[in-house]
Amino acid sequence: MNKVIGVISLTSLVLLGGCGQNPQPSNITTIHHENKYVNLCDIEDELISELEKEYYRQEALKPKYRTEEAIITYYTAADDECGKNDGITASGTVATEGRTVASDHLPLGTVVEIDGVQYVVEDRFGGGYNNKIDIFVNDKHTAYKLGRRKVKVKIYE
Repeated sequence: MNKVIGVISLTSLVLLGGCGQNPQPSNITTIHHENKYVNLCDIEDELISELEKEYYRQEALKPKYRTEEAIITYYTAADDECGKNDGITASGTVATEGRTVASDHLPLGTVVEIDGVQYVVEDRFGGGYNNKIDIFVNDKHTAYKLGRRKVKVKIYE
């Protein structure tokens, strides 16, 4: 965050003429870099370049996701729910509680986060549902107990 402010501050200094004969000390002209405060008027182009590179590197490392509201339900590998009971998902993996979700509107392999837990889309409903995600659980009692709800879901891209 400090590096972002540093790059923005430098731009502000150049545009507003903050450095020069009598630069005024302010929060805009000072950044925190390598455990010390640095006056932007005193640093060289190399450091600015390094700050910009670091800013873009940090941005690239941030997880990219979008948020959407979805109806969350729960399912098991039972015959009456899946038409079979082998636990094999549409993607060919074995359905696993805490990892597997079903979704018709997201590509297989998509990572979603629901209530702080990350899951992988490994299965399908087969009905062409939009904005609905089914979380795999091992038993029907748990599925019924957890029910149905609408939540905000992070979809990682």
